[in-house]
Amino acid sequence: MKVGGALIFIAMALAAGCSGGSQREQAGTTGNALFLRHCAGCHPDGKNLIYPQKDLHRMTLAANGITQPKDIVAVMRNPGKGMTRFDRTLIPDAEAFLIATYVMETFR
Repeated sequence: MKVGGALIFIAMALAAGCSGGSQREQAGTTGNALFLRHCAGCHPDGKNLIYPQKDLHRMTLAANGITQPKDIVAVMRNPGKGMTRFDRTLIPDAEAFLIATYVMETFR
């Protein structure tokens, strides 16, 4: 196979989903990818650009009564002043829980 043919074969394999990642990763539905898409603009590295005292780190979340992923989802659905409301049509429950779990596991 010539070099050009090999490159075409590799490109086709990647397009067909043979890159080694899961389908969810390829579709951009990992908690990390969803966080980057929907949250990182205001919460880069777990910070809070609007209210710096309310970052996403575990101690801060716990001090505000947020101790489980479902608590983060509740805030996403009915946020306080300064945060965009993410309803189920914008972020379905399954994706909201991926984001929430990512936050709980990442920003310790």
